[in-house]
Amino acid sequence: MAKKISFMEFKMAVDRRTIPLESLADYVDFDDEAPIPRLRFCQDALIDTAPDKYDVDEEIFRLLRSLDDEQEADAEIFSFAPKKRVVAEGDSWYNLPKFLRPPAIADWIQKNKRFRLKNIAKWGHTLETILSQQEYLDAIDEYRADFFMLCGGGNDLQEGLASEKYIHPYDKMREIDNYLTDEGIKGLASIEDGLREIMSAVSQNYSTLPILAHGYDFPRPLVGSGTYIGKHLRTMGFPDQKMQPLINSVLNQLNHHVEAAANAHKTARFVDCRGLTKEFTWYDDMHPSKDGFLALSLRFEEEMNSIGSKEEG
Repeated sequence: MAKKISFMEFKMAVDRRTIPLESLADYVDFDDEAPIPRLRFCQDALIDTAPDKYDVDEEIFRLLRSLDDEQEADAEIFSFAPKKRVVAEGDSWYNLPKFLRPPAIADWIQKNKRFRLKNIAKWGHTLETILSQQEYLDAIDEYRADFFMLCGGGNDLQEGLASEKYIHPYDKMREIDNYLTDEGIKGLASIEDGLREIMSAVSQNYSTLPILAHGYDFPRPLVGSGTYIGKHLRTMGFPDQKMQPLINSVLNQLNHHVEAAANAHKTARFVDCRGLTKEFTWYDDMHPSKDGFLALSLRFEEEMNSIGSKEEG
């Protein structure tokens, strides 16, 4: 068991980068009560309590981001063979904290080293956050990107599910494809609108830049304790055998909206991830395990190689 420390000791260790990454797992973990991935202090990790204004989730993200930036700068110096450059913006399917979870899609692309990748995604990002920050435009410019990967809408959908406003309560007479409420239908349409806005901004500023967008593979609400999905469906009365068909239906509809957003832009491509992780186990009910995320990353690399081959031809 890790030694308990004071908040100031923890803060100074993070600020000065004197705490080993593997030791962070002794002090922070994902909040099981949050509707979307968000870090919090572990129970009894600190001798005292952190101030309310201290956002440990954001501070850990900044730490990991700065370490990634330093590694990328070193790679720039010692890179002898030119590689295509990628900027990735999105959520936990692109970026998860290395000391707690398996590498996500963009994390794997970095590890695979067949592309140079700038990962500005964050596990808890919603489309609203991505749109408000608009960091992707500066990142594309500064990194001289050859591709832009966009992942968004999953956390927005998850918040709607957690609110119990997107899905009708279980009714054995209701057809499985008819469980979205009016608010849920509007929510998916809003996700499409947000993706279109991001793609339009990118297209207007970088008219030839390929955009790759996806709508996730099918979550598994029965994995583990159903931290993000299963527990909400249980409170709405869904029996276990109906959870997977329901989520498959909702994700199919989400994918249709993502594909529609991509089809509206000349340089955008929809990357269909459905079924790509079916042979692999999942870490929790919203995220694949290591092998599943690796398979997804290879799908993106295949798509980018295909685009690159056509451009060179």
